[in-house]
Amino acid sequence: LRVPVAPLVCAMRMAGGCRGSAVVRKRGGETKTATEVQINKGAVSLTVASWNLDGISDDGLFPVQRAAKAAGILLDTRQGALPLPDLIALQEVTRNTIGVIEKRFTAGGYVDTEKSQIPPYPHDSYFTKCYIRRDSPWRCTTSSRVPFAASRMTRDLLTVSLSGPIGLSARIANTHLESTGPEQAQRLAQLRSAMAAVAGAPAPPFCALIGDLNLGAKDQVQDIAARHGLEDAFGSEKPLRYTWDCNTNLNVQRMLGMPAGPKCRFDRCYFKVSEASGGTTAGD
Repeated sequence: LRVPVAPLVCAMRMAGGCRGSAVVRKRGGETKTATEVQINKGAVSLTVASWNLDGISDDGLFPVQRAAKAAGILLDTRQGALPLPDLIALQEVTRNTIGVIEKRFTAGGYVDTEKSQIPPYPHDSYFTKCYIRRDSPWRCTTSSRVPFAASRMTRDLLTVSLSGPIGLSARIANTHLESTGPEQAQRLAQLRSAMAAVAGAPAPPFCALIGDLNLGAKDQVQDIAARHGLEDAFGSEKPLRYTWDCNTNLNVQRMLGMPAGPKCRFDRCYFKVSEASGGTTAGD
């Protein structure tokens, strides 16, 4: 999500054959509420956070300031803060913001899943990034970046494979799909490709597609997700209904030049947990 709204956080628990249960936390600005249910002993958790940093807005130093603010929220270790994610997935990182991001996340105990800070051309104007927590029980085994061939906005799919406790594994894909109404056909083609890639065989116990998918009300995605066995981690339940909201996102108000306007749920997480892992997922 965009500052000052909190990030999209998806927490998954796998419990080796028995059904796990979930912790759900909602945090927006200074408002925090928590609902907790009992967790099976020995459950293995994987927490992934996704945030579009809005790094391409033409408003001077604001993108750098937003990136620093986002890093501060994601790395907040105070009591009652969001749990430190095992994996952080970012969208709209730029050459101007990568410096503060790398500095903050390295100091906060995170490692870039790629060897290169900036992807090769043509993906170097704005791009996605993933960071893994250094002391996480999950380790990055491979990281790959595949461009969407017909994209006119240099969009791609960044896929990270993880190895975890008790022999578990996971596949997380971070993406920023084509935006705007006229690009609906291309956006849905990218979604089909991304979902096939993240959930395709051989699928690990946990798969997730997360990021700014730019999906609007006219984008019918339920059948596409169901075809690949993927579930929407958040659905349309309030207060998780919108992630791009002119009533709460000040930078969106500035961008559109209006105090009120569209409300969309662009930022999403689609996941699949195999029955053998006995897992559940919880959204934030």
